[in-house]
Amino acid sequence: MTRNENSQFIEKVEQLVQPEDVNTISFLGDANKVLPLSIQQAIVRKGAPKAPYMGFIVEPYCFFLTYEITDPEAALRYLPDGYDLVPFKMFEDEEEEKNLLVIGTFSARTSAFTGLRSEFYLIARNRESQISSWFIIGYETNTNSYDPGHGFTGYSLENSYLTTTPYGDLLIHLNSRKKGPLLTVKASLKNAPMKKLAGPIWFEHNFHTDYGKDLRGSEESIFSLVYDPATMEEALYIEPEKVKIEKMLIFNEFIYSTRPASILCFPYAQHYFINSQLKRNHRNREEMEETLRDFLELKQVPTMKGDQIKKPLFRGILLAAIINAVVMAGLLVTLLT
Repeated sequence: MTRNENSQFIEKVEQLVQPEDVNTISFLGDANKVLPLSIQQAIVRKGAPKAPYMGFIVEPYCFFLTYEITDPEAALRYLPDGYDLVPFKMFEDEEEEKNLLVIGTFSARTSAFTGLRSEFYLIARNRESQISSWFIIGYETNTNSYDPGHGFTGYSLENSYLTTTPYGDLLIHLNSRKKGPLLTVKASLKNAPMKKLAGPIWFEHNFHTDYGKDLRGSEESIFSLVYDPATMEEALYIEPEKVKIEKMLIFNEFIYSTRPASILCFPYAQHYFINSQLKRNHRNREEMEETLRDFLELKQVPTMKGDQIKKPLFRGILLAAIINAVVMAGLLVTLLT
């Protein structure tokens, strides 16, 4: 993709994220948390054909911590059956590939939510197909969310932030409503060099994203992020000595949590989209670039409109009201007889 095509791509992805629609989708998604999971999944399925494109914009200073896995068997318990961990490295000039837990923390604007999110990944390969994927085995967020295993969810964080200071420091604090402080980091970005990223982890292993065993539910959960490959070519390398980690309580049961293996930061915005109606999950860079060309040729980008999903969501709200009324009526009958 050329520099000019990249600008066109960014413009189209930005069109997918309209605050008016994001607010509507976020509000109505929250209202449907009371519904049974099967109904929530049906609502998402029904809305997908009408609004297949989801824009996903990661704001500058997306921050990655990685930790070496010391107990692979414990880590594998978070993955579906039939997968093996894939050793990898984050930067091209690192000598050794390792099994790593990846913690990515970022502020995002998307077609469905806006806010802080931290995702926890394992990289694993399917033994039968030999296809590797980034697996989201957990996440924390201060905004709304959806995953196949739990439906509409989110708001697991409070008093949390990812921000910068005029002194070149990046500050991260993740405070779980249920578990308390999970991650507190102060990283100096001043004079941090840009370094070339290792290709396999950002391309070959990144064509499929999936959910771990606890998040994937019973439905198809694999999706492909579509992006300009230039987005993943380099990042700020942050020396461990320039990072102060006051708290790190994320999957400590299977990692060496004393010292991160690699630390990096993307100082620019990253633009992606997900097409829920895409007939294939990409197998290589060429296939993804073909999807990118098709996207650039669209005369009009079909965005996720709040109006498009109001009807199925309002039906869900009505159904919830009916269920509550029936339950209350049953309780009254029981009490009066």
